[in-house]
Amino acid sequence: MFEENLGDILLAAGVITSDDLTKALEYQKANGGRLGRALVQLGLLTEDEVTAALSRACGIPSISVADYAVNQDVIKLIPLEAAMEYQLLPLSRVGS
Repeated sequence: MFEENLGDILLAAGVITSDDLTKALEYQKANGGRLGRALVQLGLLTEDEVTAALSRACGIPSISVADYAVNQDVIKLIPLEAAMEYQLLPLSRVGS
């Protein structure tokens, strides 16, 4: 997907400082979990800010699932195991 880690991406985007990153890494080490979650829990970033930075770094637009009416027929197209493994949620179907 991309070569950089989340900390480098957020630093390069200018949304956190190196001090913020150090605090979040210490929090992550003490409490476990992902770096993005640590930044949010410390109040250094919002979930939307983390998502936006990752979206830009990956070149993939982010969306809010709350803006979609998820069609149950579309969900059935992806096996549950695959959806969980790849952390995806099918929202719509285009063509066949």
